[in-house]
Amino acid sequence: MCCNFFGTLFLHTLITLLVAWLLLQEFVCIEDYGYNVTKCRPRCNYGQFSLFGMAFCHPWLSCSDVDQIHLTEEISYGAVKRVQFYKYAACFICDNYCLRCLVKPFR
Repeated sequence: MCCNFFGTLFLHTLITLLVAWLLLQEFVCIEDYGYNVTKCRPRCNYGQFSLFGMAFCHPWLSCSDVDQIHLTEEISYGAVKRVQFYKYAACFICDNYCLRCLVKPFR
């Protein structure tokens, strides 16, 4: 009986600390008017990143992380750019890759 009590107490303490941390963490949110929802992601420190839908910041991608990014669909392809859809973990990423970008330097 005592072990169950302390296990439950530990679990409640852990959940309380996690909720407190999430409440203190600063999030960046946008309104998606197409789907009428608010999307949020954590604001991260240098050396970390987050995507909309993530609850925690992730360190910049390593080589093993990059191996987990998979092309799911090529949306569009033209003479100037290519638009592709990738999946990383539970997040979907759209990449707009410029094939022939004409960038002129400022003078």
